Amino acid sequence: MQKVCAFCLAFCLFCGFVNFSGQILKNSDLSKQINDLKPALNYNASHQKFNCAEAMDVNLRDDNVMLLCLSSESADISDFDPQCQDSAHPKRLFNNGNSDFNICLLGTGNNKCLNHVIHIGAFSGVMKNKKAAIILSPQWFIENDNPMAFSSNFYPRVFDRFVENKNLSNVLKNSVIDSSKQMLSGFEPAINRLKLFERSKQNSIISPIFSKTLDITGQILDKKFERRLVEYFKNPSSYKPETVISDKINYNELLKTVEKEGEKCCTSNQLCIYDWYYNNYVKPTLSYFKNSWVKSIYEINQNELKNLRLFIEVCLNLDIKPLLISMPFHGPWSDYTGFTKEYREKCYESIRQVVNSYDVNFLDLTDHEYEKYFLRDIMHVGWKGWVYIDEAIYKFYKQN
Repeated sequence: MQKVCAFCLAFCLFCGFVNFSGQILKNSDLSKQINDLKPALNYNASHQKFNCAEAMDVNLRDDNVMLLCLSSESADISDFDPQCQDSAHPKRLFNNGNSDFNICLLGTGNNKCLNHVIHIGAFSGVMKNKKAAIILSPQWFIENDNPMAFSSNFYPRVFDRFVENKNLSNVLKNSVIDSSKQMLSGFEPAINRLKLFERSKQNSIISPIFSKTLDITGQILDKKFERRLVEYFKNPSSYKPETVISDKINYNELLKTVEKEGEKCCTSNQLCIYDWYYNNYVKPTLSYFKNSWVKSIYEINQNELKNLRLFIEVCLNLDIKPLLISMPFHGPWSDYTGFTKEYREKCYESIRQVVNSYDVNFLDLTDHEYEKYFLRDIMHVGWKGWVYIDEAIYKFYKQN
């Protein structure tokens, strides 16, 4: 009896501490400062933004904003080479947020399907515009699983949002949790948080303690990430004063503009790879890459295909209409390295089969392998690629 009384007293004291701490945290709210950062926040592609759930909420609550899940192509080419321009990158085309329509970029290097499944599940409840697009890089489907890469883009409070989403079926939720556990092996902070969540759901007398612990630590993490974001954005990117009217964008003229920009950026090689990337990453080892793929064993990553299915099914389960955009490999570079057309097509077809098994919107751009300036380097979306993607996303946004 004494043990029970001691436990009850300890639990009451703990709850009192949690509630008191929660009030302090609420009083130190940074939401207004974060709200003042929009609309440029849409086009930022930093971990500071993605770690901060409030930063995503601020933009996704607007019905003229559409979510775009992607990977390292989220960065503008001028971030690497200030001498290069890409007028079709969403950040440039939509004037860094000073537009009547905006794209909220979600993703940076090493994001893949499973990361974005979590993102969709986390933010579906605040998305005023119930549509989302995802750029599917073919490299995702030939690379081996990389737990380190997944862990580097695992955001604790975003994952909390995902597991707390009551509108998502338990079957899909548990499937994502199980897949995440496998990919987070060795990443103790995330594993411990997952264990805390599981214990909070057990039918046990101490489960409320774990639930309260999740709550208070979650609030602490929120404030930590909000402060980091505000600090990071002390000097936000500027935009031109003229508001972009999206209906007036002429994509045919934009193609001509970006072709000239691509030409200016790709002067050192015949592969149409922009100079900075070519000189730093390709030229020093060019001879090594010659036919380097010839004797490689090609296998499609079945886990990534499974995660692609999860992405689509989570979207549909949450009444989010997805647009899936399948990108090409770089044709000339693939030929140079001995990465055969046959295997490239095998990769494309594996993606098509998954996507076409659902009633969803699909933009297949894989026939642009050899189009100059479609990619900016050996894998990332470039000038012309962005024109096709921007136009498709805007048309998708306008659909009833």
